[in-house]
Parts: sequence; structure tokens; C-alpha cells
Amino acid sequence: MKPKILCIVGPTASGKTSLALKVASLLPHCTIISVDARQIYQDLSILTGKDIPDSLPRGTNIYGTDILNQNEVSNIASFVRKIKPIISQSLVNQIPVILVGGSGLYLKALTSNLSDIYIPPDPKLRVRLSLLDLPQLQEELNKINPLLFSQLNHSDRLNPRRLIRHIEKTLAVKKSPVTSSPSADYLWVGLSLSKETQKKLIEDRVKKRIRDGAIDEVKQLLASNPNPNLPLFSGLGVKEIRLFLNQGISQEELVRLWTKSEIDYARRQMVWFNKQPSIIWYDESKDRDALAHGLANILIKK
Repeated sequence: MKPKILCIVGPTASGKTSLALKVASLLPHCTIISVDARQIYQDLSILTGKDIPDSLPRGTNIYGTDILNQNEVSNIASFVRKIKPIISQSLVNQIPVILVGGSGLYLKALTSNLSDIYIPPDPKLRVRLSLLDLPQLQEELNKINPLLFSQLNHSDRLNPRRLIRHIEKTLAVKKSPVTSSPSADYLWVGLSLSKETQKKLIEDRVKKRIRDGAIDEVKQLLASNPNPNLPLFSGLGVKEIRLFLNQGISQEELVRLWTKSEIDYARRQMVWFNKQPSIIWYDESKDRDALAHGLANILIKK
């Protein structure tokens, strides 16, 4: 019988990490993998919400955060290469594994063999393609991969960045070796919230992160590396805090703008997750303690 891996997913502020820790506390050992593209950097721990308590449940280890320094560009392939061996080793040692996070493509890459994530960017090709307009990009892709082009949805056909990536993948001759996914059965659990609850939780969390020092974190990052193209500067909350620091918007306006960005992000997350048929959804009315006990029993069941 294959071991089971629990995947706890959902939008930001839905309580994923809290549930994962509840489940872990009911197990003798547990490996938790944080799958959040915003938390893989070593900096901005408060701003990105690395909600890891000082005291973890006995026998529990958390991986997936603080993988990159501030100058590195986040990359799904490198994340997968670092994390899959941890998952495999945990399963060999019969340690239950929980994947928890809201970055859909990172989760999919960990749980399936997405070979095309290992195709590196081709800078020269991208420069050439950047000179083409939208109809020319469409024509280029249709010429080299008509089947793929015919299967693209309306949004993808009108997105130059996605068209360029599809062309890049089609033309790639050499692919890096694929790290196969661990042999396991995946149990997908999704946590959803009403719009009203979600807005309140996100706003409360934004205010707490400001109280806890998120503004000072951004100040320190700017002082150590003022490069405006730093990948970490694209994170939610960073742009809003920079407006607060540079243009003197009020803290009330900072909270409003940051909350709006987080809500917009949560909406995009749900669009992606709603397309995944294997997820079993639980709304805020579901007792989380009871859910945690049920999930723990599934993980330890032989």
C-alpha cells in the first residue's frame, strides 16, 4: 500500500498552517513542507507570514522556507529539486508528510511530474521574441506547435508572456533530468472562507504584521539592497510599504491597499484551486479540531 501525503491548500488566511500543526501534534513524527512562493526567501519573515511557532509539536520538522537569499530568483524547478528528496526520505522513514500552502503550481510540481519546469529560460530566444507583436507570437507558436496552440484558452492566446514560454518549451531540445515524484497517494484538503470572513481575517493579519515589524523589515531590505528589480520587492505588501515610506501615505491607507492586494491574490488562488477536481473542500463551519483528528487517523492508518 502506498503511503499517503496530505496536501492542505486554500487561499491566504484560511488557516492552512494552523490545521497542519494541529494534525502534526496528533502524530509521533511529521514532516511539514511549506509550499509558498513568497516564503522561500530568507528575508521578510513577518511580511510574508512565516507562521512557524517557536515550539513545534514533538517530532515535527518544517521545510520549504528560507531557501533563497534576497538576490536569487525564485524558480519552481530549484524548489522541487530541494524538496522532493526531503519528502522521499521522510516516506522511507515512515514519517507522515503534509504539504501546506497556497502556491498552486508549486504544489502541482511537487505532486506530479511536470517535466517542462526543468526547461531553463533561453535569454537569446526571449530577446528575439520580445520584438514580435501579439499576432506574430500567435503565428510563431501555431507554426511550430499547432496542436498546443489549438488547445490554448482565450486568455493564454492573448498573453504574450505565456506565448513566449510555450514557444520556448516547444523549441527546447535538451531538458534537465526530471526528479520523479515520490510514489504516494495524495489526499487534497481545501479550506475555504466566506468573502466577509476572509476580508476581516486578511485585514486583521495585515494590521498584526505591521505591528510586529513588517515596515522595519522592508526598511532593512531597502538599506541592504536598494536595487528596485530585486525579486523580493515584487511580494505582496512590499509595494504598499514602499509607498508608505516614500510618498507618505497614511498607515490607514497602507492597510487598505495591502489588504486589497491580499484579497486580489486570494481570488486568483481560488480560481486555480477550483480547477483541481481532487480537492475536498471544508468551509469555516467545519470544526478544525475534528478535521485534524480525522486527517491524522488517515495518515497513521496502515
